[in-house]
Amino acid sequence: MAETDKTPKTLPRKDGRKPFMIYLDPELIKDIKRAALEADRPAYEIVEDQMRLALASVEGLRRTRG
Repeated sequence: MAETDKTPKTLPRKDGRKPFMIYLDPELIKDIKRAALEADRPAYEIVEDQMRLALASVEGLRRTRG
C-alpha cells in the first residue's frame, strides 16, 4: 500500500492563520491590494477586517429577524 504524504502544503504560521482559497473578481483583488497599499497594511488584514464586519452585520440581521 502506498504511503500517504503527511507533509503540510504550507508552512505553519506563528500567528495561527490558515490558508483559505476563494475566487474573486480580478478588479476586486486590485481594489483590495490598492487599499492595502494606501493604508500601509497587508491585504489579508483589510480582508479580515471587512469579513468580520460583514459577518457581524449578518449576525445582527439574524437576531433582529428571529
